Amino acid sequence: GIPADSSDQQVLDAHTELKARLAGAVGAGLDEEFVRSACERLADRFDAWMLVKRERDEKERKRREEEARQQAELERAASLRLDEAKRSVAYVNGFLNDFPEGVPVKHLFEIFGIAPAMADTATIKKTRMKLVRVLHPDKVPDVGTLKSDATNAFKAMKSFEDVLADVIRDGEHQRPPLLFEGFFDLPPFLS
Repeated sequence: GIPADSSDQQVLDAHTELKARLAGAVGAGLDEEFVRSACERLADRFDAWMLVKRERDEKERKRREEEARQQAELERAASLRLDEAKRSVAYVNGFLNDFPEGVPVKHLFEIFGIAPAMADTATIKKTRMKLVRVLHPDKVPDVGTLKSDATNAFKAMKSFEDVLADVIRDGEHQRPPLLFEGFFDLPPFLS
């Protein structure tokens, strides 16, 4: 018999050896019918083993393909998250760099993608949460300065939300500008 834990090559070698012995047994004076019957049993066992081997190999191939597919999907998802984080950080930091003294309210609405007339605190919070999911320091990969930039953008988003909530609470976002508002203000160097 062949041990169950034999390698494929060991099984093939044992099969070849048994086949050669049986072929030699006919010449040694054994009953030809007995040898033929033994050869058929050997062939049946070998065929059964080959069937099991093919099924095992097919399962292993499918398992490897599935692992490779899952790994590729994980890498693709990580790449998409990285790209999304880079875009979001660049978007928010662009406003922070353009307005070092503070981002004007009209641009805050633009950051949040909300029309001022349609704004309410729930919409602002919902939109901020979408951006925060992307910008959260725990979610951003530690690639170059991306993590620190995302942390700054993350903190800024909360302050932006607070400013917009105050603006909405006071109703300033719906007040139309006065015709000459700011026209008669003195320039900063004269005040």
